[in-house]
Amino acid sequence: MNRQRQPRQGPKPKHASKAGQRHTVNSNIRPGMSVAVVQKLDQPTGRLTYGTVAQTLTNSALHHRGIKVRLTDGTVGRVQHIVDADFVPPTEEPEPSPPNRLRLQDFINVPPPPKLLLHEFIEPLAPPTTGEVDARPWPCAVCTFVNSGFLVVCEMCETPK
Repeated sequence: MNRQRQPRQGPKPKHASKAGQRHTVNSNIRPGMSVAVVQKLDQPTGRLTYGTVAQTLTNSALHHRGIKVRLTDGTVGRVQHIVDADFVPPTEEPEPSPPNRLRLQDFINVPPPPKLLLHEFIEPLAPPTTGEVDARPWPCAVCTFVNSGFLVVCEMCETPK
């Protein structure tokens, strides 16, 4: 099968910008500007933090992830965009409380369960009323023969009830 070979394309430059992708340029960022940055711990979520630039930390003129700056409150992050002076940052919603997880301390401070005794599980027998004879059959403790309830000794081995 004959296939025509496709011409090879030359190597792409390392910092080639894709169409529509914007980069923040270091020369555009000055101390005192209002910016939106993404902190390192917020990179997976992309959550923005708003503030005023105190210092530029990136030395290069262009960075594909954004110029790193320190804000006046000490926060460090990469600039995503420059904010207008009349822009009001959205109010942050309180972070949801972490799910209830068991910790080692939860197991250490747990009081021991109350001790239960055997008699608490067994229902007491109703005492026989006076004048009434227990006529239930009973097994002999020695020979296991089931005797009549009216007998006081075993029929087989004469062991007392």
